[in-house]
Amino acid sequence: MWAVSLFYGLSGLWGVFAIPLAYAGALPVDPQVAEYLVRLGPLHAAVNVAGALLLVAAATALLLLRSLAVGLWTALLAFRVVFSILSLALAGLPPGQLGSAGLLLALPGFAAVIAVVFYARRLRARGVLR
Repeated sequence: MWAVSLFYGLSGLWGVFAIPLAYAGALPVDPQVAEYLVRLGPLHAAVNVAGALLLVAAATALLLLRSLAVGLWTALLAFRVVFSILSLALAGLPPGQLGSAGLLLALPGFAAVIAVVFYARRLRARGVLR
C-alpha cells in the first residue's frame, strides 16, 4: 500500500507541475508533441492538472487508510476514461501512438488503476480503511 500510494502520489505531483510547464513551453518537448498540446488547448491542460490533483488526493487517502480512498480511486478511473475519450475526440492520438497498438499500450495504465480500486475496496471490506 505504501508503494502504491507513494508512486501514484509522486506521479500526481509531477503532473501538477509538469503539465502547465509543458503547455507553457518551459519543458522541452518534441515539435509533434508541442503541436498536439496546442490542438488540445489550455482548458485541456487545466482539466489534466485537476486529474493530477485527484490522483494526489486518492493516493493520500489510501496512504492515510481512509475509506474515502475507494471513492477517490473510482472517481479517478472514471475521470481517466472520460478524459481519454475526449482527448481522442478533440485531437486524435498523441504523437508516437500508432493506431490501435498505441491504444493497447495505454491499457496497462487503466488496468493498474482498476487494480488499485479493487485493492482499496478489499481493504475497506476488511476494515483496514476507516
